[in-house]
Amino acid sequence: MDSGYTASLFSCYAPILVAPQEDKECFYEQLDHAIQAVPHKEIVLVLGDFNARVGKDYKLWHKVLGRHGLGKENSNGTVLLDLCVKHSLVVTNAVFQQASKYKASWMHPRSKHWHPIVYVLTRQRDIRDIRLTRVMRPTSIWSDHRMVLSTMFLATKTVRRVHRAAPVKKLDVAKLKSDDVRNELQNELADALATEDSDDWPEFKTTVFETAAKVIGVRESHRKDWFDDQDTAAQSLIKDMHEKHLAYIDDDKNDAVKKSAYTTLRSTVQKKLKAMQEDWWCDKARELQDAADRHDTTAFYHNLGAVWAERYWQHSSPIFRRHDPHHRP
Repeated sequence: MDSGYTASLFSCYAPILVAPQEDKECFYEQLDHAIQAVPHKEIVLVLGDFNARVGKDYKLWHKVLGRHGLGKENSNGTVLLDLCVKHSLVVTNAVFQQASKYKASWMHPRSKHWHPIVYVLTRQRDIRDIRLTRVMRPTSIWSDHRMVLSTMFLATKTVRRVHRAAPVKKLDVAKLKSDDVRNELQNELADALATEDSDDWPEFKTTVFETAAKVIGVRESHRKDWFDDQDTAAQSLIKDMHEKHLAYIDDDKNDAVKKSAYTTLRSTVQKKLKAMQEDWWCDKARELQDAADRHDTTAFYHNLGAVWAERYWQHSSPIFRRHDPHHRP
């Protein structure tokens, strides 16, 4: 996944307050190197139990703490806040206004007071994507720790659709059954290849194909729909409708007569095109029945393929949107 659409997550458990100083320095040094290794464009999410209290002095820790922190800062919290300043991170727990019971995640064993020590950190520029960070209070199971939930909006990269290559034209090889066509093709190929000096395969292939296409031509598509069969009449109707439409939209005075002429013609064209389509379906039904009565499987499946293709394109694109009869969305 490209930069800007990747999120790096770190799950941490920091040494407690009474742990040796060497352990604390080792932990924050490793975390510092890990965050620094993440490319600047990528999203960073640091989640974990830091055993630290960061307090609520948002003026001193500008952009690192929000206005809704809780409690007092301790030595572990100072080290964590320094790390946030170095990497432009923000403590998302202190950003959202909510009751204190949704901020405190750990209960002190002696005082029985609750304090926030579990945090979710992210880059300051990405704080707009954090919807909420809060403590989840259990309903029945007691524990001195509470789970912290952070909801974030992650925008994924738009999928680029791969454009299909243009279909390869197929030669009309059926014409090679004629001796005259074969002789003409042999002569044309001999002349074309005689002037070809290069031994490069792509050039040779292009020369042979272009010469053969000039002599025998390319095979026309057999998959025609009702629009193709009614090409001339349908195109004439649509052309008239377009001319009336252009006359109407180019008129600065918004002439009601031109508008009425266009809407009336549009309705007429739609009805006529619909009638053409119905006639095409009736003809195909008769051809299928005739082929089935003759036990002509070739003609039957050929017409059945045309019917299937028409049903597919009819559901994928409205008929009146396909002004080009050879257009396929």
